[in-house]
Amino acid sequence: MSGSRAQRRALEGARRRDQRGDGTFFFSVPSSTYWIAAQHAVPVLTVVLDNGGWNATKRNVLRQYEAGAAARGDAYWSSLQQSADFGGIAAAAGDATSAEVTAMEELEPALREAISVVESGRSAVVTVRLDTISHQRPERL
Repeated sequence: MSGSRAQRRALEGARRRDQRGDGTFFFSVPSSTYWIAAQHAVPVLTVVLDNGGWNATKRNVLRQYEAGAAARGDAYWSSLQQSADFGGIAAAAGDATSAEVTAMEELEPALREAISVVESGRSAVVTVRLDTISHQRPERL
């Protein structure tokens, strides 16, 4: 799904917004982020682009070993399996609302609703589920 144009159009005017990948969301200590946002009344809109893994790791492996074992076996050791409930993490830590988008036509309405929530004083997370970067099974991790 490619939604950058719809996302830009829907987000015009949003003051506190953040767009990040799923791996970056994990490493950014989201529980602290949303707790602080709630405690200090600084609502934020976060859009999480979830491709199920760390694409930077995959790209670096392919750059060095284009036809290597990782490429042949789809084993980049970077898969997150799209299993996290990003909005749930934010809700538990800071009373945020959440939406999950799996189709392009869902994106703009979800973003408009999230902006409305943020304008009312609560944080919101919109998770955009993208094609996964690897189909490596968890038992192979």
